[in-house]
Amino acid sequence: MAQIAASIEYEAARPPDGLPDDMKPLPGASLRFLSIKAIDGFKIQAALWQPEGIPPTDITIIVQVHGSGGNLASLPLRVIGRALSARGYGSQQSARDSTTSM
Repeated sequence: MAQIAASIEYEAARPPDGLPDDMKPLPGASLRFLSIKAIDGFKIQAALWQPEGIPPTDITIIVQVHGSGGNLASLPLRVIGRALSARGYGSQQSARDSTTSM
């Protein structure tokens, strides 16, 4: 019998204020912002970069979690996410206890 080890509860969110100018998707990619509910109920702001034209089931997603006071728009997270999405990979960045956490 199959069991569920974890699940992710999320909803669409508006972009955080004060994003840098280069936090925009390259051609052929998209950027969405999510509010992810952690296991303890805390909501975490996340950025999800995805290539366009590829079914979500066929996309490898790299998860980047920033700590130590940074946020989802910190370097190098945003540059890596942007570049990966233009090359056919998904990338999700989030940061707990940061300036862009909800």
